[in-house]
Amino acid sequence: MKILIQKFSIITMVLLTFATYVQAQSYPRPELDKTSHLGTVWSHANPWFQPDRPRIGAGGGPDFAWHRFTDDPVNMWKQVAMRYKDYGLTGLCMEINDNAGWINIFLNALEGFRLADNDMQLAIHLGLRKSSVEGMTANISKTMDVLGDRLTNHPNLYRISGRPVVFIYGPGTLDAKEWKQVISSVEAKYGSMVWLVNIAHGSPTPKLLRGYMEAFDGVSMYGCWTTNGQRKLLEWLTPIMHNEFPKKLFEAAVHTNYTSHFHYGGMDPHLTKKYRDSWMMVLKAKPDSITVTNWFDVWENSRIMPSYELGDIRLRILQYYAAIFRGQPPPTTATPNLYIANLTCALLGQWMEFEVLGFPCRYEKSVKVRLELCDDTGKLLHAFEERTMVLDTLRVEKYRIPSETFSAYRAVRPRLATKWGDRGEGKTPLLPPTNIETSLRSHLLFWCRAKQDLIKVKDPMAWSIDNSSPGSTYILNQGGERMVFSDSSFSTKGNRWVRVLRNGRELAKTTLSLKFSEPIEMPAPHGALNWYNLELENSSGSRYLSPTIWVRSEDRPGYVTLPIWSIVSDEPEVKYVKVEAVQVPFFQYDCDQNTGKMLMDSSGYRHHGRIGKGHLSNTGYNHEHLGRVGPGTDPSALFLNDSDGNGYLEFDGKGAAIIQGGTAFPYASTYEISIKPMRDGVDEVILGSANNQIRLTRLADGHIQARRKGATEGEGGTKPKLNFEVVLKSEVKAPIAKWTNIAVVYDIKNLFLYINGQLQDSKPLQPSQASEWINPIVIGGDCSFPYNPKPSFKGGVKKIRIYGRNLSPEEFLQK
Repeated sequence: MKILIQKFSIITMVLLTFATYVQAQSYPRPELDKTSHLGTVWSHANPWFQPDRPRIGAGGGPDFAWHRFTDDPVNMWKQVAMRYKDYGLTGLCMEINDNAGWINIFLNALEGFRLADNDMQLAIHLGLRKSSVEGMTANISKTMDVLGDRLTNHPNLYRISGRPVVFIYGPGTLDAKEWKQVISSVEAKYGSMVWLVNIAHGSPTPKLLRGYMEAFDGVSMYGCWTTNGQRKLLEWLTPIMHNEFPKKLFEAAVHTNYTSHFHYGGMDPHLTKKYRDSWMMVLKAKPDSITVTNWFDVWENSRIMPSYELGDIRLRILQYYAAIFRGQPPPTTATPNLYIANLTCALLGQWMEFEVLGFPCRYEKSVKVRLELCDDTGKLLHAFEERTMVLDTLRVEKYRIPSETFSAYRAVRPRLATKWGDRGEGKTPLLPPTNIETSLRSHLLFWCRAKQDLIKVKDPMAWSIDNSSPGSTYILNQGGERMVFSDSSFSTKGNRWVRVLRNGRELAKTTLSLKFSEPIEMPAPHGALNWYNLELENSSGSRYLSPTIWVRSEDRPGYVTLPIWSIVSDEPEVKYVKVEAVQVPFFQYDCDQNTGKMLMDSSGYRHHGRIGKGHLSNTGYNHEHLGRVGPGTDPSALFLNDSDGNGYLEFDGKGAAIIQGGTAFPYASTYEISIKPMRDGVDEVILGSANNQIRLTRLADGHIQARRKGATEGEGGTKPKLNFEVVLKSEVKAPIAKWTNIAVVYDIKNLFLYINGQLQDSKPLQPSQASEWINPIVIGGDCSFPYNPKPSFKGGVKKIRIYGRNLSPEEFLQK
């Protein structure tokens, strides 16, 4: 027995030794003391979306003005550190991509943070795409070489126990074994580091996570997801990190109200709800640290800082939950700290949503609130019932009403009435508008105004455009200088700005005087409906936005009947509403003049496209935003003149044009194009959208095919079920070297195909809300996700029109 026990002991020791050996081989990373990292709160930051972009042109959205940053690149980051630190951020994790790209911005931020002298930290975020160990090692080394001594000496480069923290954004090009080799090689030259891997991108699984933990020191997150996607991820990730890898870093991400650039591939924010829900999910997971993704992923109106205020609502919410995360009491105010959130626009057929948010109050905590909806003149359209908010914690009162209620209006303006303590009722000025939109939401965004930061004025109506007062419509058929007038009724104390806003964006500004009368050039509206406001800002950043003056031409007068997809009931249905014709958006590309690499929109929406490859920074239009058409590749298309002297655009089969943003209308719509084919024998896609809203093909035998099917991608990368497909085919052919007009009409019930104004085919077709997502269009080829053209067509195109209504044949351009 004694011998057996000895043998068993020896075997046990061997097994334990082997287990220790295997563990050492599997988890070779040095011991990590993560004490200093606990309770930290971060945000990932894209250096190409800097917070000092101007509000005019291809720069930042209206939110940026509350920063009012200096033009000096280092001192700008000093200001960022000083302003964001107060809200509870530990620092930023800033991206550096291939070949040390954008590292100059990183270095500016590092130096600016040092000058701020408040311990704001900057962590390394590597967005790399190399697919070999050697390539990845060399790529990372370029960044480390530039950072040099800063890796160990700079006071604001984030380190844990002296080890720089490095976040790997896209690990999927290498497996865990290869990452071990990369990390070993880099550390042999530059010293030990703390490596975090992104576990929220791609298709993470427990198996993938466990593999990564053999190479990395922990996880962080970056990416766009839905609320349900985040919940599912945290459900399996949280127990694994706490139970299997308690010594590894567990950094969880709070997801912002993020709209992914122009193709709508992000999240529908639903005001602040998804942001607040994300915080609650992350707090429940009890991570070591939190990152808020992605603070500076901003380009023009595709923004994630929607509050337009000095006291940004997302920062205030962060400040509140960060205190809870750290086990501290949330900050309080002596008087009610209220915010009013409303959508920038609401699509007819959908809910119009509002929120009133209140943060903890130190003294009298009960406040009565009543939300009112008005027109631009202040006329009351609807009042919700009065509610009581007890501000002992963050409270949110939610409101919604069917947008169809206001189909006779262009916009509604919220206003908040409050009663607190023994004070009488007070009312805010009219708040920024929720525009009533048809066919397409031009923004997936919201306003959020702080009640305590509003400027009150003596007479909100005391400004005009050529004597047209707020709430009225000014008719302008030609662009030119027009008088925009503000008088002394707008006086405020201190330094201030006065801005003229067009469609929510800055058109002009002055700091000289509030009493001014200036000629300002207004773009001719053509077929568009534009809206103008005066905005005031005082030295503390408080704001006032005037009532709206609408500007239109004499084009498209009267009213039209529009089918809408009403989803406000349990059973969605097609309804019909009467709206102003000018409220229906459309884009028109005549292709009748040489405009270089621009596909110029003549509709008045200035929703210009790009001939050649498209990208966020080189397409220019302002239905969603106001940008510039920049340099690019050879367009592979020519502007030519036909025998009748009219111009057209000719593709050579290798080129295409792309129209980004909100272009393919999800519901009632018409797609028109005239083509002059140059070859038979091959299927050629003439026009295609990214999410199957429309595809027009000239078949090898000359017939025209129109196709629409279920969307392949919905909100936040979800994959809707592909539950329908309709294909139409023309009876006649589109002949070689002759012009043929094609029109596809969708009335939410049926899809119709017309050739030269004559009906060719029709079939019933159900609508899908997922068609609202991912909607660029390619001319001259097909469109793959999210906006990559696949050139196909060889021949001429002209008279392209994409209309947000089901037009009749009498309204087609070919007539």
